Amino acid sequence: MASAVGASNSSCSDSKSNLAIGSYKSNPVAVPADESIPAVGSCNDIDTNRAPCSGGSRRSQPGNEVDPEDLEAWWERISIASSNRFEKELVIGRGTYGVVFKVKDKMNDNNYVALKYARNHSETFFGVTSSTIREVSLLKNLKHNNIVKLKDEYVDEYGTTLVLEYLETSLRKFIEVRYAKKSSGLFPPSELLISESLLKSFMYQIMSGLAYMHSKGVMHRDLKPDNVLLNRRGELKICDFGFSRKLEPGRRIYTQNVATLPYRAPEVILSDGRYSVEVDLWSCGCIMAELARGKIIFLQTLFPGKLVKDQSAIATLFQMCKWIGPPEDDFLQDMTEPDPRPLLPRGRCRKLKEFEGPNFQNAKDFLFNGLLVYNPAKRLTAAGALNHPFLKREDFGVFK
Repeated sequence: MASAVGASNSSCSDSKSNLAIGSYKSNPVAVPADESIPAVGSCNDIDTNRAPCSGGSRRSQPGNEVDPEDLEAWWERISIASSNRFEKELVIGRGTYGVVFKVKDKMNDNNYVALKYARNHSETFFGVTSSTIREVSLLKNLKHNNIVKLKDEYVDEYGTTLVLEYLETSLRKFIEVRYAKKSSGLFPPSELLISESLLKSFMYQIMSGLAYMHSKGVMHRDLKPDNVLLNRRGELKICDFGFSRKLEPGRRIYTQNVATLPYRAPEVILSDGRYSVEVDLWSCGCIMAELARGKIIFLQTLFPGKLVKDQSAIATLFQMCKWIGPPEDDFLQDMTEPDPRPLLPRGRCRKLKEFEGPNFQNAKDFLFNGLLVYNPAKRLTAAGALNHPFLKREDFGVFK
C-alpha cells in the first residue's frame, strides 16, 4: 500500500499565505504548426539533482548515493509493495539524491510513468530527506497543467519512491539538441535558437505554472531548464520541488544560497536571505535568454561566472553586470552585504544580438525591463507577465 510522506513538515504546511489566492488555470499550449519538437531520446526526463557549479543549491548528503545492489533490492521491494504494478524499462536520470526510472504502469494501460527513488538518510526525520518531504507535500496540493503530477508514492524504511507523470525530455536537453543543430550551420547563427512563436509558447506555459504556484504561496527556488519537462506536443511542466517552500506570513528571511548559481537572483546573492517569489521571475529571465541563445548551463549560460570549484557568487554578479549593467543604487542600499560596486565592471554592457531589431521590441522589454531587473520590487509578477504584450495568446499559433 502506498504511504503518505511528511505532511506534518511545518515548512510545507498549507497555512494561508500573505499572497492573494487566485486561480491560474491554462489550457495546454500546442506547438505552432510550423515547428515540431525534435526527438531527443531517453535523457534526463526528471531532474535528479545533478551537481551544479560551485555555489549551487544542492547540498550533498554523504551516504545517500544509490549503488547497483541497492537498486536491485529496491526494485524487489517496490515490486512487492505495488503487487508487480510496474515493468522496468531504463534509467533516465541519476544524481546525488537518487535514481529515476522510466517504467510501464500496468494499472494504467501500460502507460509510461517515472519512478524517482531517493534513499533515506539516517540523520533526517525518520530517515526521509527534507527535500523529499517538501516535494511530496507540495505536489499533493499543486494541481496545474504546467506542473508535473504526482501519481503515487511508496515509503519504506530504506527510501521513498515517487510515481510521477512521464514526459519525454527536459528543456535542458531540448536546448542542447537545438544548439547542436545551430552550431552545425543548419540555420543562420543570428537567428533565435527557436522560433519566436515557440519561445512565447514556452514562456507562457512556465509563467502559467509559476503564477498558480505563487497564488498558492509557494516559491520554487530552483527554476532552470533541467527542472522544466517537455513532451512531444510542446507542453511544459515544472518539476523538482525539493527546494521549494511555502511562504510564511510575517517571515522575511529564508535559506540563503538557493537556486543553482547561474540562475540565482541578485537579492539572494547580496542579502542575508531576504527574498520572496520574485527570485523565480529572475530565473525565468535566465531561461528565456538561454532559449534564445542556446548557451547551456555547464558550457556557457547567460551568467556563468567562472565554472571552477572556487566560483563565487560575486563572480556571477560580475557576469550580470557585463550583460545588463551594474545594479542600481536603490537596489544596493537595501542589501546587507558589503557594497560590491568597487569590484564590478563599468561601461557599456553587452547586448543579446538575437533580440536586436524592431520586431523584438516586446521581447526585449519583457526580458530586460520585466524579468532581468535587479530590484525585485520592479520585476514583473508571474500573473503580470501573462498580461504582457509579448505573451499575447493570439501570437502563439495553434492552441488545444
